[in-house]
Amino acid sequence: MVSVEESGPKPSVSTEPEGLSHILNQSVILDAQQVMEISKELPPRTIGHTWQLSYSTDKHGASLKTLYRKLSTTDSPVLILIKDHNQQ
Repeated sequence: MVSVEESGPKPSVSTEPEGLSHILNQSVILDAQQVMEISKELPPRTIGHTWQLSYSTDKHGASLKTLYRKLSTTDSPVLILIKDHNQQ
């Protein structure tokens, strides 16, 4: 997303991901602050892609095969987040 401020000709890129509220409603790992922090660190080619939850062990089970199958049809960048039993 590119926005231009009226006071200057420089465009600024918004790093707030598309689908932020949707992913926050579905995720059991991320909160809004974490999403914003992660967004700042992602490469520029990921800007403008809508965030969507493709796989969750809570919803789809703990099968690596299911993860691969769910991601096999996507051509957008993928970010895999893992949280362990120690909340890390």
